[in-house]
Amino acid sequence: MKRRIWVCLLLGACEGAPSTSASDGRDGRDGADGAAGVNGTDGMDGLNGVPQSKADLYTVTEQLYGDYTLTVTAMCDDENDILLHGGCADEYGSNSYGSFAFRPDNEFQTSGWTCETSSSDSRVLTTYATCISVP
Repeated sequence: MKRRIWVCLLLGACEGAPSTSASDGRDGRDGADGAAGVNGTDGMDGLNGVPQSKADLYTVTEQLYGDYTLTVTAMCDDENDILLHGGCADEYGSNSYGSFAFRPDNEFQTSGWTCETSSSDSRVLTTYATCISVP
């Protein structure tokens, strides 16, 4: 029997169980880095577009002279600009007075400030609106 095993080994004609496969080799080294991609477009100034200086603020004034009921609205420059506050000045005093924001939260229309007064006397009503310029 020993002789047969020895002959089998020498001639390579032995039958037996199949061998197990070898384990995978180690990974190779990483390749060179690729070229840098194209830069994206610049973002808006400031956090969520808020102004960076007082230069972005401006005040608009509208004035009307007349009798009885007067309504005057001072508007920001365009629909992108943000209304901060407004106010009214009535030259002679009035019987009733209204002072309110005009479309302050409509992103598709220009915002402003409206003042209303009524009296039987002639008067000058002035409305002020302070806005932030947004590109």
